Amino acid sequence: MVSNLIKQIPENIKPSQVLGFMENNRFNLLSELKNVSNLPNNKIFYCLEISITYYKRHIRKPELINAKTKEHILLLILLFKKGNRVFGGNSNFKSWLDKENLFFDNAKPISSLQFISGIKYISDRLTSVENGDNV
Repeated sequence: MVSNLIKQIPENIKPSQVLGFMENNRFNLLSELKNVSNLPNNKIFYCLEISITYYKRHIRKPELINAKTKEHILLLILLFKKGNRVFGGNSNFKSWLDKENLFFDNAKPISSLQFISGIKYISDRLTSVENGDNV
């Protein structure tokens, strides 16, 4: 189920829009990420480099999430929104993320999700897939 937040966020978001969504405390970004990614908690913890304690505290009080983590979560939400669309569903996208890939030096793309630049690189690869490149 796609939430209102996910529907509202454009895939080609501008930096000023990122800031606006980060300041909006009406949405629980951690819950939104969980919903759109369908990742198990341990992978979310890995991607965000957070502990289970941090997660439990902030899933209930999203206003306490620091700005850096909010940005990371928002960009992951956008990436999963795009990846789910490009691959025709969440399971296909997650499968692609978990397979070794030549364009990632034979690493799994999911290992790049800890970094903003990694998220942007995966997004670029998704654009290549859309345009018929073999990735």
